[in-house]
Amino acid sequence: MLALVLGLVVVNSEAPVVLLLVGVPPASFVVLAALLNWRWESQVPRSLREPEPPQAVRRG
Repeated sequence: MLALVLGLVVVNSEAPVVLLLVGVPPASFVVLAALLNWRWESQVPRSLREPEPPQAVRRG
């Protein structure tokens, strides 16, 4: 957020406070969640990510 504020102040000489308080934190959360989800899927074996299908019950 600091880099965004400095960039906006240099360009506009005015920073939109509402955007910084309401828009940047949720956007950062979405990006972080997507990054962590991608990292999880690339590091954890498929057997730990997806539950195994139920086994057929043998009768007889």
